[in-house]
Amino acid sequence: MMQDGPVAFSLTRREVKAWLKHVQGRSASAELGPREVRLEVLGMRISSPQSNRLVLWTAFQPLQEDADCFFLPFAPSGVVILPKLAFPSHACAEGFRREFEARRSQPWEIAYTHGNLALRP
Repeated sequence: MMQDGPVAFSLTRREVKAWLKHVQGRSASAELGPREVRLEVLGMRISSPQSNRLVLWTAFQPLQEDADCFFLPFAPSGVVILPKLAFPSHACAEGFRREFEARRSQPWEIAYTHGNLALRP
C-alpha cells in the first residue's frame, strides 16, 4: 500500500548518473536537491524550491527502474528520478509502483464545461 501524502527526497548526482547509465549514456540535465512528488487526479505534481509543476498522466511512459531508483519518463524528453529509499518501506515503494502504473494506463477523458472540470475515467 502506498503512503498518503507526498514522497519527499533529495535528488543527487548519483541518481542522475544512474539514469544516464540506465539509458546508455544519453545526455540529460537535472535539477539537484530537495523535492517532493505527489500523485494527483490529473497527473504527478513535482515540487522543489525552484519549481512546481504538474505532469499529466497521458505524458508518462512506462515506469523503468534499477536496484536503487524508479525512473518515470514523460514526453517529450523528461524524467522523474525517484530514489526507492524515499519510501519508508519496500511495501510503500511497491504500492507507489502499482498506483503509478494504474493511473498512467487509465484512459482519461478530460472535458471543460462552463469553467468546470469533468473527469471521466
